[in-house]
Amino acid sequence: MFFKNKKVIDKIYMGCGDDYKDGYVSCDVRKTKTAKIICKAWELSKYCKNVNEELGKIAIAEIEKDMESILIHFNTLNEQLLEKEYREKADEIMKCIPERMEQFYEKFDKECMQIPIFKYYDAFQLLQRITCANNEDIVLIKEKLIDRANKFSKEIEPEMQNIKKLKQLIEDYTNGKEASIKIVLLKEFSKNVKNWTSFYYKYCDRAKKMIL
Repeated sequence: MFFKNKKVIDKIYMGCGDDYKDGYVSCDVRKTKTAKIICKAWELSKYCKNVNEELGKIAIAEIEKDMESILIHFNTLNEQLLEKEYREKADEIMKCIPERMEQFYEKFDKECMQIPIFKYYDAFQLLQRITCANNEDIVLIKEKLIDRANKFSKEIEPEMQNIKKLKQLIEDYTNGKEASIKIVLLKEFSKNVKNWTSFYYKYCDRAKKMIL
């Protein structure tokens, strides 16, 4: 591309505003600090040859830019929808504790073994539900979580932060309380959190930095 009566132009920077790019001739519809050509896009042929080719390049660049924005938008939307789905699933399943434990075990085994479901449920609410469970179920929940971490540690690593919060909440809850059977089991539950988080450390460098 070149001015019709002046020197050759390799590239043109349409809509430059006050910006400048090396190797480009700046062009805008208004007078700016850097614009060498002041015209509308369809008037560019007054100043340059092979303008259709150059405008085609600009159009393709703009389409690619728009497509990138669209893809980012849809990826963000998909992530939001997935998070909403998991939060609803977590709420539905955790509500089974402590009164519908058989249903909890069934749903948890079927739907939650390989997804970081505890990332999407409030740690304090989980503490309240676990403390209301009977002693046998506290033991069963603990064993199920250890087994799950052993088998699927890499998949469920994103819930690590919430598991850490749960551990601290259990310690705060049991601290200074009389050593009843339930309190002893809860302390054992908290202690065993380190056992199942050790499986996370095995697979994730980021988890290794989170010292309990």
